Amino acid sequence: MSLSADGRLLASGSFDGTARLWDASNRAHLHTLRSDRRYERVDVTGMTGVTAAQRVSLLALGAIERGQATEVSMGVPFSHS
Repeated sequence: MSLSADGRLLASGSFDGTARLWDASNRAHLHTLRSDRRYERVDVTGMTGVTAAQRVSLLALGAIERGQATEVSMGVPFSHS
């Protein structure tokens, strides 16, 4: 954790790779900062030559598939259908 020089903001870091900014006076969460994952927004729609496990890994690392209602939770894809 770190306090800004003027004492108004507090920054905290987390094991999930995020940093959070807080209002030091009222402890209100202001913003979460998150860096892009290695394959963030890489479109793997129609990609060939990868196994199902590799596709799941790519999706868990931020890749996307257009036209799929698939999300990844805890590294496991699931559909809302």
